[in-house]
Amino acid sequence: MTMEENKKNLTEGDWELSEEYYQQDGPEKTLNLEDFIEAEEPDGSEKETFGKDDQLGAELSRVAEQVRQTMEFTAQGMSAEEIAERLGVEASYVRDIAVCVQAFPEDNPMAVARLLVLG
Repeated sequence: MTMEENKKNLTEGDWELSEEYYQQDGPEKTLNLEDFIEAEEPDGSEKETFGKDDQLGAELSRVAEQVRQTMEFTAQGMSAEEIAERLGVEASYVRDIAVCVQAFPEDNPMAVARLLVLG
């Protein structure tokens, strides 16, 4: 593009070269911290109540209780076989729970129960 063509485009209103195109219309919006805050998600410390009436909800609650007990017995130094005997489950299941608990450092029994039941 020659200089003559460039001047011609400027006078004709080439939108890419027009300063008006790049100027904002109206006042600038200022960003606040509140613009970025999302609704809080439950951290698992509260008891979950959804799905308690259906079969899946009951199963999740039962497994979450087993996870909680397994975590408690493991902290006491019990072996997988001892925990399995107390809970009335197989030792391999207790080991599965222990592996899942290690993957969830937030110690949330419901999250581990979901992984075991739905995973």
